[in-house]
Amino acid sequence: MKDTKTVSLLFISLIILLTAALILLYLWGYHKFYDKTQVDKPKTEVIKKNTAGNDDTYRDSLQKLYSSTINNISNSRSTSLENSDQLHFPSDAGTPELYKLKNEIEAILKNHPLKADLDIAQQKINELQINLAELHNKNISVEDENKSLNGKLNQLTNEIKSVEQNLKTNKAENKTVTKSTKTSSVFSISQLQVSVLMNNKGAEQETVKADQAEKFTGSFTVKNNLNQFNNAEIIVVVLQPDGHVMQSSWESGTFDTPEGRKIYSSKFHFEYSSGESKHLSFSLSVEKYLKGEYIIQIYYNGMIIGKTFKTLS
Repeated sequence: MKDTKTVSLLFISLIILLTAALILLYLWGYHKFYDKTQVDKPKTEVIKKNTAGNDDTYRDSLQKLYSSTINNISNSRSTSLENSDQLHFPSDAGTPELYKLKNEIEAILKNHPLKADLDIAQQKINELQINLAELHNKNISVEDENKSLNGKLNQLTNEIKSVEQNLKTNKAENKTVTKSTKTSSVFSISQLQVSVLMNNKGAEQETVKADQAEKFTGSFTVKNNLNQFNNAEIIVVVLQPDGHVMQSSWESGTFDTPEGRKIYSSKFHFEYSSGESKHLSFSLSVEKYLKGEYIIQIYYNGMIIGKTFKTLS
């Protein structure tokens, strides 16, 4: 009887131990699998959320970097954005590659990219910055070259103006030399005198009365210190108060001047030696002498070399 009780107690104790073991095993399994899953799930969601937030920040920073790149290069080249997200490239640039990079960057930044895509955008922005900087430096070099060329052009223009001025000066000097040479080859006139004579009881007497005048006479001395002439010619023109040329009945003709052909009153042909003083005289007679001023002109080679006046009342 005692043995039976002992066996019963042992059996009950075993059952209790088994039950306790199952409960502990159940609790351990619950803690190990179900409860850990529930705890880890929120942690995973937080990490994902944090990762997405970091991507947005990365994307925003790239967007700012891209905008800054476009704005800086546009301002430095005095250009403007046609709108908030469109770059206006200059027409003189080789821009297809730049437009391609720009469009690729914008496409990435607009579509909520993953980090890998943002890394690609970062590389393309860096490439865009390098290309734009090279283009900017190239344009600066072209501008500097243009300034240098403009400076050289201005210098050449000034040199041309200087040459033109020198040519004008030389031309004026040549005219002066030519004029001086011509003048030196012309006879000089001295002792130019004019008299109006009348006949007073068989003797010639000077008068200033037009109604008494019978003869118009004059004399002068010519000299040239440089040239010798085998056949020199001196012309005398006497202009009457009415503007007509006084002509003697036995001598008249025309000669050439820079102003055209003119009528002369008297002409002298003679040989001349350099430095010689040659005295010449003329005499004119007309039917009627007018009151007023007479102009006496001496010509050589069509140029006036002497002039005087005579008035009759």
